[in-house]
Amino acid sequence: MAFVFTVLAIAAVSSAAGAAQHAAVSPTATLTVLAPPVQRLSASRQPALAEATMDLQEGDRVITGQGGFALVTFLDGSTVTIEPNSDVTIRQADRQRSAIRLLIHVGKVWARVARLMGRESSLSLESNEYAAAAHDGLIGAQELSDGTFLCWTRAGRVTLTNLRGRQLATLEPGQKATAAGLGRPRIEPFSVNASTLEILATAEALPLVQMPDGQRLAGFVAPDTEVNQVFGSLTAVRLGAEGLPVGRLVDVPAGPAGPYRLVLTGVADGPYQVTIIGRHRGVPTWRHVEAGTIKAGEQAVFSIQQRVDVDDPLRARALRGAVVPVTSPMASPGQR
Repeated sequence: MAFVFTVLAIAAVSSAAGAAQHAAVSPTATLTVLAPPVQRLSASRQPALAEATMDLQEGDRVITGQGGFALVTFLDGSTVTIEPNSDVTIRQADRQRSAIRLLIHVGKVWARVARLMGRESSLSLESNEYAAAAHDGLIGAQELSDGTFLCWTRAGRVTLTNLRGRQLATLEPGQKATAAGLGRPRIEPFSVNASTLEILATAEALPLVQMPDGQRLAGFVAPDTEVNQVFGSLTAVRLGAEGLPVGRLVDVPAGPAGPYRLVLTGVADGPYQVTIIGRHRGVPTWRHVEAGTIKAGEQAVFSIQQRVDVDDPLRARALRGAVVPVTSPMASPGQR
């Protein structure tokens, strides 16, 4: 799990290093390369391969190639994961108003919009014709080469507007909008793959899932620290009657067979239970319950492997699943 905490802490480290090199300009965000190739372009420099971590300013552009993933972390805690074959520009990152605007030239992004205490934040994913904005939650957007704009939400309400600021639609969690030309946007249910993997852990343990690519994470690394780098995933805290956490949910697209790496980190000493469910179009296809005891700060690591009926991750159906305890923590991509 040292890798996980390194990923989360690396923004602060690189920001300090960047400040020494660019004292005249304060960074507005931090770029972390989850998987190469990733390029960073700025108005004052030639295009270059991005370093493992580096500071970003307003106007900087990030381009991912085939298989490339990049994570942009803003000062308010909001994050944007840039999917492969994408090209985006930081149009605005206003720290005082906590207003973030990201221009998508082409490709797909997935954003976790941080909710700030005492003031309203906003994050807008934009094309040259449309904008999808939210004040909190888990949202995504895609710009196709023909100008079609798509946006989604799994948590939080999204407002879709056109270039002139006219509101075209309001999306509730679980909805997707497709906008093109002068017609009204098409609204439909949102899903990435036909199959999903659902992890529900009781309050004593924090669940964190590493995807089969070994790069992206979704889940919790501390009671108040949430990670969501997986397009279309859901991370949520379930509260009891008194407003205290009674469980935490991680739901990720699950077309590939695996392995998925699950790490449970103890919040308090005592018994825990984690329920793992494979679903196909919302219908459970397999289920596993793991129970045990854990100490605060201790980790329990499991490997999850599925047997699927076809190799196409978009439509694959898991026939069964196996959950095996392992002793090694999550490895960084360089160690795989």
